[in-house]
Amino acid sequence: MRSAEGLAARTQRLQRLFIAACCVATARAFECDGGTLLVDERVNDDFCDCKDGTDEAATGACNNQPFVCPCKPHTPKVVFASRVNDGICDCCDGADEYARPGTCSNTCVDDAKATLEVAQRAAVKRMEREASGKTARTERAKRLSEARANLETNARAVEIFRDAVARAEAMEAERRTVRQARLAANEVATALQLGELSIELLGVVIARLALAKLVEGVDALHEALKAIQTIGAEMVDVDSADMLMVAMEAKEDADAPVCTYAHGACGREAELLALLPIAQLPTSDLIELVQTFSALTGQMPLLPKVVGALLQGVGRQLDEQAAAAALALLEPFVDAEADAARAELKRREEAIVNANQIIAELTPIAALEEEFGASQQWFALHSECFSASIGSFKYSLCPFGTFTQDGRSLGRYAGWTKLEPPQQAQQGQQAVSATGGVAPVEASASSATEPRRMRFEQGEPCNGTPRRASVLFVCGEDDKLEHVNEPSTCVYEARFATPSACDNVELRAKHERLAAAAEAAGLPYEPSAVLRELLGL
Repeated sequence: MRSAEGLAARTQRLQRLFIAACCVATARAFECDGGTLLVDERVNDDFCDCKDGTDEAATGACNNQPFVCPCKPHTPKVVFASRVNDGICDCCDGADEYARPGTCSNTCVDDAKATLEVAQRAAVKRMEREASGKTARTERAKRLSEARANLETNARAVEIFRDAVARAEAMEAERRTVRQARLAANEVATALQLGELSIELLGVVIARLALAKLVEGVDALHEALKAIQTIGAEMVDVDSADMLMVAMEAKEDADAPVCTYAHGACGREAELLALLPIAQLPTSDLIELVQTFSALTGQMPLLPKVVGALLQGVGRQLDEQAAAAALALLEPFVDAEADAARAELKRREEAIVNANQIIAELTPIAALEEEFGASQQWFALHSECFSASIGSFKYSLCPFGTFTQDGRSLGRYAGWTKLEPPQQAQQGQQAVSATGGVAPVEASASSATEPRRMRFEQGEPCNGTPRRASVLFVCGEDDKLEHVNEPSTCVYEARFATPSACDNVELRAKHERLAAAAEAAGLPYEPSAVLRELLGL
């Protein structure tokens, strides 16, 4: 069994090997403090030689320098030097407690398995996003194409139908003029021979039309008579309740005769007329009232029947064909040709408005299609906003939109920036979380070809300079704004976890690291069926 001192020495040697492999430029000399050179033996020897503390990244001997735990095959972890050898296991491999061998159990393989499962689920979500993003791109292109074609077609048609409407409305105006002239010539009264009826019989016509509609008709008659200026004062004394009573009694008269073709007053007509000052109206006013009231109550089909019966009573015969033609003048004026032309013009104009709305809505999104990635995996974040309270601030991030801090603009989307290669990006890049911990920024092997950092520029002024921000997108099972810090005044950096940042390159690397570590440790490891399908294993 190895001694505690042997294990400590071995752990220190592993730390040195790790730093020499990933953090030190050469094995012959180490540079710090802007020019101080140290031989390899003085790097990570548990003694702080450099003021900036960079020579003891693996031992934590310098309090001002973070300590890096390899955590293989899991993700390297950075902790503050003050947490090194404090009796608390901060790293899954126990590297932070190297002075106390056996204090920490190595859980990195289990942690790597859990992380792989999360990455696997995230990769599935990314595939789903790719599929939906591509579908959305296809549908968007189709809708834009159709909208542009509709815009062109209807723009030409509108000019044609504007001319058609102008012609139709000119003809409509002519027909309206003719109609007004026929009305002014009293064609309806002449055709119905209303002038041949006495004032009493004209009253019968009005009462018969009203009672045909019962309560509704009598109520309408009361209102119509009140509007006639010459008998307005007399109508004040007419109790509408009395008129309505007559209508209700007429309704209850089961044995009442059918009065439509009666030659004189019939049923309750005389009783109704006795309540009204109709006899005080001149014949011309009564004739006009007959026409307007029949049109108002929709009884023009009944009017020639009533008038015809009363004319027969005085020995006159109604020309039904002439009456029907004249009564058409009392119907609401309709010009089918003009109405059809206007409707078609309106339809074409609405189609243009709709096409322009679709183009205005989709064109800005289509312009971002390259920004959404070759597989359209970033489209899922478009038009979405994510909020998080970090420290004392509330942040809201809208990818491809805006980034705010307590409502203050940190900038608008200004494009993607590709990350540095992994070897360079892993050195010293950190993000501070809401709890004050240090989280390493991990660059993937695909970072050089796939954009991961989003720029936001032209935010609210800060000391005369617009605020700006950058957001690093990392693989995560769910969309979440994880960290935000301000490395320099009014310049912000953030980290956002999302399935859209996951890819099979990273997933394969995690799988291979885990498989190798499990094999080396003699531990069982079998990739899941989903992982086999994702990686083609």
